[in-house]
Amino acid sequence: MRHLHIILPIFIFSFVIFSCGEKEEYESWEKKGNTPLSSPSDLTATGAAGQVTLDWTAVSGANSYTLYWDNSTGVSSSSTAITSINTDNYTHSSLDNGTTYYYKVAAIDSAGTVGALTSEVSAATPLPAPDNLSASGANNTVTLTWNSISGATSYTLYWDNVSGIDSTDTAITSITNDNYTHSNMDNGSTYYYKVAAVNSSGTGTLSSVASALLSA
Repeated sequence: MRHLHIILPIFIFSFVIFSCGEKEEYESWEKKGNTPLSSPSDLTATGAAGQVTLDWTAVSGANSYTLYWDNSTGVSSSSTAITSINTDNYTHSSLDNGTTYYYKVAAIDSAGTVGALTSEVSAATPLPAPDNLSASGANNTVTLTWNSISGATSYTLYWDNVSGIDSTDTAITSITNDNYTHSNMDNGSTYYYKVAAVNSSGTGTLSSVASALLSA
């Protein structure tokens, strides 16, 4: 007796059964491709007293934006989040002066999916201007005093013998007290001054001007 061996191919079928609602949801998801939105471009951050203003380019298809931030570098999606931003800009207020803040932003689609994060940007909120700058002239010297600023590590004094002092004028840096004696000055001349507090985030806002006339 001869035996005939026949090898038949084996087919394995997999079925997914949807309810009507699930089928519609799946088809909608499939059509969208489930692709996260791209990251917003041109993110910028500008610091001012107590706040940072952020701007970015809008992303097509974005329903809102989420802003992630911290006061140290390395911002990620696990950082503190400001959600439901409906414009392509945001002013982050009530911040500490003299601090650098770091940011990333992501677009959110209508399903709530978080898109790609931008590159990180940063901005510093400047220290406030020292109050009550005063200048007193004596023989060849001007003595200056001002109110100290919390968080300042030093002060920079700007001066000239003409009015209109700003940060481009001659600077005396690394002053560690809230006073300074400016010596070897010319009697009979008037000198003008502004002072700014300094810390690791940079130079703060300049004070009001003070002046002193040295008697001849």
